[in-house]
Amino acid sequence: LARVREAIGYSGRSEVFRWESQIANDRISVIDAIAQRNVAEIQLNSLLHRPAEEPFATEEVDLNDPSIGASQEGLLGYYDDFLSFKLFRSFMSQEGLANSPEILALDAAISAKERELVSTRNSFWSPTIALQADVTRRFDRGGAGSSGSGLPPGAATRPDDTDWSIGLSASLPIFEGGARFSDRARASEELKDLKLTRQSAAEKIEQRVRSGLHVAGASRAAIQLSRDAAEAARKNLDLITDSYAQGILDILVLLDAQTASLNADLVAANSVYDFIIDLMEVERSTGGFYYFATEDERTDWFIRLRKFFEQARVSTGGR
Repeated sequence: LARVREAIGYSGRSEVFRWESQIANDRISVIDAIAQRNVAEIQLNSLLHRPAEEPFATEEVDLNDPSIGASQEGLLGYYDDFLSFKLFRSFMSQEGLANSPEILALDAAISAKERELVSTRNSFWSPTIALQADVTRRFDRGGAGSSGSGLPPGAATRPDDTDWSIGLSASLPIFEGGARFSDRARASEELKDLKLTRQSAAEKIEQRVRSGLHVAGASRAAIQLSRDAAEAARKNLDLITDSYAQGILDILVLLDAQTASLNADLVAANSVYDFIIDLMEVERSTGGFYYFATEDERTDWFIRLRKFFEQARVSTGGR
């Protein structure tokens, strides 16, 4: 078109040179993109412990891929409805707390500290009881004089060779210099500290889960919107290209329209991957990866999800 415009005298040679410059710069961008792709392939091979430049084939991934699970059981529908998405965030927060190793460890520590606190309180009135028993028996004797009783003349003979004893004692210290009060206070304060630590950890986990879901929800909505934007940019490019051919618009307007259309196509292509990445971040924050789950684990997960929604609808009067 630029050469035609030049031939008919509508524009000068500079417009052709401008296109040639643009094409050269775009080819540089293509070469850089190829290099970046090769570097990424080498990094991925390193993570997989494969030969550095061993090639592999990639395929496009969409939301219908069963390994991702985003479309299973209508999961995407929970992102599209406001109330469902709110309940879904609560369910995922609950899952995150249940799966968190940090929370499980703190719960075990709190349980142990509660038992220790009960023990320190009982020490004020519960005595220390000790039971001791001892049994000795001579199974055999031999040698010179072993047949005698070994007792003084006239003493009663021992009926057998077994001796035993048993003793029971109970002690309750009345004064220990305030040690028991100190132990009780220490155990109580340590229990409070553990409970506060657990509360803080639970709040952080819930914050990560809910924040991640909001980000994933935004990227989910951006998929269709970015496709609409790409379609509009392509139509705009077609109109501007026709106007450029008719001599109505200059080269800069057409270049801007081409750039806008290209960027819109790239955003639309990346929007699915952005959502999948955000989805992986959500699963990471909940401590469970759907991608690595077995079929039974996935089924159990969806059963818990349905039960949670059923109970929530009952508690809210079906809303």
